[in-house]
Amino acid sequence: MPFMLTFASLNMILIVGINGVPGNFMGSIIKVDLTNLQIPPSNFTTLTGLTVSGNDNITATSLGLSDKYAFYLWDYASTTADGKETFYDKGFDWVSKLNLSKITVDSVSSEVPSSLSDISSGFRNKIRFSEYVFLAALFNAFFVLVVGILACFGKKFRLLIVTFFTGITFVTMLIFAALITAASLGTNGDLNKFKVFGLDSQAGTSDLGVVWLAVVHMIVVCIMWGLMAVGLMKMNPSVLTKAKSFTAEP
Repeated sequence: MPFMLTFASLNMILIVGINGVPGNFMGSIIKVDLTNLQIPPSNFTTLTGLTVSGNDNITATSLGLSDKYAFYLWDYASTTADGKETFYDKGFDWVSKLNLSKITVDSVSSEVPSSLSDISSGFRNKIRFSEYVFLAALFNAFFVLVVGILACFGKKFRLLIVTFFTGITFVTMLIFAALITAASLGTNGDLNKFKVFGLDSQAGTSDLGVVWLAVVHMIVVCIMWGLMAVGLMKMNPSVLTKAKSFTAEP
């Protein structure tokens, strides 16, 4: 049962991890819709510190942006008004490759204001560390599953080894879930000040639900191994232990 639950957790974080790489098949970490964005010049100056000329409202078009964006663990996608979705920059730390060094309004380019660059920098850090932790969780969960597979061929492992890697798997999955949640809900909260001007953003509830379910599975796994260690649950036959050290006296 512990190995089956670990296998389920591994599949869940894989779903979240590879979502967006072959395309959107479950939902993004966060979506941003700029279709109805209309910021009066005076409000734009207050929000960004950039002074713009003219009386026309600032829109996604005037900023050189697409209508919609969807952000994933390893890449992002934009959608134009005609519904065409395009994926970009697959790879590690892809957020750093986004061209956010300049912002152009009324054909005048200026440095990105801190109110926007801070959101981008925070999102980048959360995604970048999520990628690190995702790979660590993947490796440790895979190792625990290898133990289970080898057990089918009579190979046994000491409980301390299995418990250690199971614990590391749980910790890395927990950190991964926390970072994904921060990237989703945190960035959504950072964009709240723009929502009054028509911007819409939505946290990826599907991703969050799946990744936290994986964490719950690993909590159960850790509890089961703990109960086996103290002799309150029948020891898994794939684990070789010293009775005096890890099991209760009869």
